[in-house]
Order: sequence, then C-alpha cells, then structure tokens
Amino acid sequence: MSKPNHDLYDNGTEGASQLSQKAGENGLAAASTSKHNAYQAFRPRLLYCPLFAWSAVTAGKFIAVFLQQLSPQFSDNNVGMTLSGQYAITSFLAGWGGSLADATERKCENWGCGRLKVTSLGVLLGTLSFLGHDLPQYINFRHLQEMINFPGDIQMCWHIMMRCITAVSLAIVAPSLDGLALAHLNCIEGSSQSEFGIERMYGAVFWGAGSLAAGIGIDHYGFGFLYVLVVVTALASYASMVVYLVSIQQDSTNKFSKKNFLKPESNDPATISCQSINSPESGGSDDTRQKLEAKSDVPAFDLFLLICNEGYGKAIIFFVFTLATGISVVDNLAFIYFDFLGSSNTMNGCTVVFTVLFELPLFYLAPFLLKHHGPGRLLLYAGGAYVVRVFGYTIVPE
Repeated sequence: MSKPNHDLYDNGTEGASQLSQKAGENGLAAASTSKHNAYQAFRPRLLYCPLFAWSAVTAGKFIAVFLQQLSPQFSDNNVGMTLSGQYAITSFLAGWGGSLADATERKCENWGCGRLKVTSLGVLLGTLSFLGHDLPQYINFRHLQEMINFPGDIQMCWHIMMRCITAVSLAIVAPSLDGLALAHLNCIEGSSQSEFGIERMYGAVFWGAGSLAAGIGIDHYGFGFLYVLVVVTALASYASMVVYLVSIQQDSTNKFSKKNFLKPESNDPATISCQSINSPESGGSDDTRQKLEAKSDVPAFDLFLLICNEGYGKAIIFFVFTLATGISVVDNLAFIYFDFLGSSNTMNGCTVVFTVLFELPLFYLAPFLLKHHGPGRLLLYAGGAYVVRVFGYTIVPE
C-alpha cells in the first residue's frame, strides 16, 4: 500500500487557499468598483441654490426700497407694517404648507415627487405675485378707485395684497424644501439629518449671490431688473427640480423608495421637532421625551401643548418670538436705513454677501456644534450675536 504524499496534499490545500483568497479579493474589488460606479442622486443642495436665489429676489432685503419705489404712499411705517404682516402670514401658514407637502407626497408613486409638486406650486404663486407689482402701470387705478368709491389708496392696497400672496408662497416653498432635504439625508447611507446645515449652506451662498446680482442690476437698469431676475431664477428652480427628480429615479443605491418615506423615527416633521427640541442636550425632561417618542404622529397643537408643559419649552417659544420680532423690524428696514446713510444698491447687496461669508463656516460646522453644545446653547449664542449686530447699527452714524 503506497504512502500518501503529504507534500502534495499540503501544496494543494495551500494553493486552494490562495485561490480562494485571491477570488475574495477580486470580489471585494469588483464590489468596490461597482459601488464606486453606482449612480447616486443629487443631494438637496441642487435645489437650495436656485430656490434661495429666487427667494432673495421675491422676499429679500431689497423689497423695502422696492415698495417705496412702487408707490409714494409707502412710508417707512407702512413698509414695516406690510413686511411684518408678510412675515406673520408665512409663520402661521408654514405648518399648513408642510402638511400639504407631506400629504401630496403620500399620494405620489415616485419618491420626492409630491413635495416638489407643492414646491413648484409655491414658486409659481410667488413669481406671479411678484410680477403683479408691475400691473398698476398698465391699469388706471385712480379711475378704478373713483368708480368703486374706495376710501384708501387702492394702488398701495394692491401691492400689499401681492406681498400677502408672496407670503403664502414662501409658507409653501420653505417647509416643503426643508422636509425633502431632511428625508433625503435620512435615506443616504452614512448620513444623518444633522448635516442639514451643510445642505442649507449652499442656499446661503446663492442667497448672497442673488442679492448681489439684484443690487448691481438695480443700479444699472432700475428696479425693473428685478422682474427679469425673478423669472430667470424661477426657471432655474424648475430646471433643478427636473434634474433632481431624474437623478432620484436613476439612483442605483435603491435608497429612495416609498418605504423610506415618513418613518416615525426619522422623517415625520413633528417627530423631528420633538427629537431636536426635547433632546437630552437641549434640556427637555425625560417625561416629555417619552410622551413624544410614544407617538409616531403628533398633531401640531398637541406638540405645542407638550412643549409648553416644560419651562424650557416656554423659554424657547418666548426667545424665538422675541428674536423674530427684532428680525421683522431690523432686517426688513435695514436697506432703507442704509439708503439714509448714502449706500448704493450694489453696496447693499455686498452687505448680504459679507453676512453669508460669516454664515458658511457655521453651516458647515453645524453637526459638530449641535453635538457638542446642543440647540439650546446655540440659540443663546445666536441671540447674543444678534444683539451685538443691532447695537452696532445704532452707533454707525456716530
């Protein structure tokens, strides 16, 4: 009986092991190459860029001086009241706009299509209302006022109505776009909703670019340039929506499906608010967090009552209300104040660019800042910075 050849056996085993290892390496390389070659959808920043440029035209800081140019009846007081009313309408209807976007999204077969439909509707409404400011020069409003025996200035009332319609459009566009961005980030592997600030950073860049373009155009061509710019930015917004939807449909990661829509723990706007406001870092109590986490769908009014149960929640609401009051006055009338100081429209646009330059690092570092400081402390920092800003305005003439 012959003796087994152990050397041959050992060599065969070692060879098989090497072949197996090599095959595994080749498989990993192929998988890596396949992953590298996989087509991934565009991130929400693609939408933020043109939409924020559009917002800079329709609801930016030039609106105050724009209204005064439209009608001599727009005193500083009337402009402030008009823009404060616009801000209030947007704030009150923003929840409805987000709910409309979510409801439309549920009815659509393709991921993101519903929210973008609502967003496109808001852009159309805002564009038409802005172009409506140009209508009085083609209609004899004075003759119309005499016909209907209207006691006030009907032309100024027309412009106020256009601002109210613009406020409704902003209440639709903003929550729809933000909801889409948060849902998108939740679907990306290795990403989270804390990166929302990074996506929003690109919008800030184009907010500054749109404001600068508006300022330069006004100095060279007059305020009529804004009508051209609003149409261009609106068309760019629609183009970005089409490109984004096509990229979603062609995405090969299979992450964007309806099963990933509105998971209670991630995408529901109410739940997002609950988690962020009542997180351990923010100071909310464990009892409130447990009530919120127990519900996958919290109505807005119930959410408000739950937040008001805590002293911390009441403080946040008071803080946001007070800060919004200051913003509605200072930001809306800032360019009128700058005009009083002798600034050109181009320089006014540059002030927005300078502001954006300081915002960019904060947006980029948002995940780190939220993790290490929490939203409550960051709100205090923001409030302190705004107080310094407003105080600085008061000492400029001196």
